[in-house]
This record gives sequence, C-alpha cells and structure tokens, in this order.
Amino acid sequence: MGWKWVGVGLGMGAIALSMGHLRPAIADSIEQQLDIRPFGDAVNRDRDVADRLMQLGNQQRADGSYLQAINTWYQAIDAYDRLGDLSAIGIAYDFIGLTYAELGRYVEAEDALRRRLAVALDNEDLHGQVFGWNNLGSLFLQRGNLTAAEDSFNQGLDVAQSTENSRGIGLSLSNLALVERSRGNYRDAVKLLERAGGFRFRSGDLLGEANTLNNLGDLYTQLGEPRRALGAYGVALRSADAAGDRPLQLHALNGLYRANQTLEAQGENFGFSLEQVLAQRVALT
Repeated sequence: MGWKWVGVGLGMGAIALSMGHLRPAIADSIEQQLDIRPFGDAVNRDRDVADRLMQLGNQQRADGSYLQAINTWYQAIDAYDRLGDLSAIGIAYDFIGLTYAELGRYVEAEDALRRRLAVALDNEDLHGQVFGWNNLGSLFLQRGNLTAAEDSFNQGLDVAQSTENSRGIGLSLSNLALVERSRGNYRDAVKLLERAGGFRFRSGDLLGEANTLNNLGDLYTQLGEPRRALGAYGVALRSADAAGDRPLQLHALNGLYRANQTLEAQGENFGFSLEQVLAQRVALT
C-alpha cells in the first residue's frame, strides 16, 4: 500500500494521503487555493516570495528531495504568516504532513496534519476542514488505526454535508469505504463507494471519480461480479483518460482485462477484445 502524490499545483486527489488507491485529498491548483488578490507593491513582493517558496517545495518534492521540500514549505509558512494568509498556511502543512507520511515519519506527519486542521478550524475554513479531517484519517488508516480513521472521515463527512460540498462528501464516503474494506466488510464498502461515485461525478471530480470506481471495480472483482466490475472500470477509464492520469488509466485497464477475461471464459462478449485492452495498456507503458 503506497502513497500517491498529487501536487497542489494538493488532496491529496488529492490528496491527495493514499491508502491502497486513495489519492491525496486536495486537488485544486495552487493558483486557486492561494487566493491571490491585488495588494500594494511591498505586499505583492512578499506574496510572490511566499508563492515561489511553495512552488519550489513542490518541485523539490517532485525531484525526490523530500526533506529539502519540507524545509522550504516551513519557510513558506513563515512568509504566509507575515501576510496573515491562513489558507495558504494550511495547504503548506498539508504538503508537509503528506510528505512526512510518505517517508514513514508518522509522528511528524500527524503533527503537521493536526496543525493543518487547527488552522482550518481557527480560520472557520470549512473546505479546509473537510480535507484536513480526511488527510488525518488517511494517516490513521495507513497505520491500521481503523477506529480513529473512521472518526476522522465521519468528521469530514459531517462538515461536507453541512455545506453541501459534493466533492468533500464523495471523498469522505470513499475513505469510509476503505475502512470497511480493511475490516472485511466488502458489501458495506461497495455501498459506500456506489454513493461516493455519484457525488464525485456530480462535483466534476474526474480524478476522484476514477479512483472511487477503480476501487469499486476491485471490490466487484473480489466478490465474483465481473459484469459489474467491467462497468465500474469502464467509467473509471473514461474519467482517468479525461483527467490525463496514467496510473489510474492503467489500474482501470488492468481491471478491464481481468473482468473481460473472466467473462470470455464464460462465453460472454461485451463488444471489445482482450487484445484491444492489451493494446491500450502497451500504449500507456
């Protein structure tokens, strides 16, 4: 089970923390999240410095220089603190927490993610609270603390529902499904993912929809329901193609291959061949 990084650039995902195929929770661009407004020249220069530090940290993270990235994001936090930009501070803590988690340094990861959540609570940032709770829950889930993970995801769900935030509802339901899957409650996980898929489609969250439906296809496969798996993977592939996400495309194609192989062995044909699926997989690798 690995972490998959989606830069703000987060969530996230989105991270996007990930457990299994869970993506980072935050998926908006850095320009959207940093809430840049016109200021006087001096303040604009300070903001340029802060934004560039954030972006430099993202680049260092992409280059594999995790600890350098963390140090840079802490510098960005100091710069945003001088500007009084709590939203950007929260995003930087998300980056730090996700990166520490990827390094397996869970104490530091939890501290950063709790700071991120505290900033969102102090700032009455409901959007940030939804993703803060989900990131923290994802950390608990990776560490096997299912009770704490479930509580965090439910907290995120409550906030998302209170604001009718379809993206946040879909994310929280998907994460709750991962808890049920970890407990072996596969049918309960399926119901949660089916609900989550509708919210992710409604919000236009292509990455989230592809991720949720790939997970749903995996569960259908595990439960011996290849027709349903085929449908879930097919929609996941469409969304992943539209988002341009290669790992999600490959996940869907691998699932389609397995499901179609099972159905062909049963003498059923769904309009495409295993060779077609293989050709698409080869094109992506």
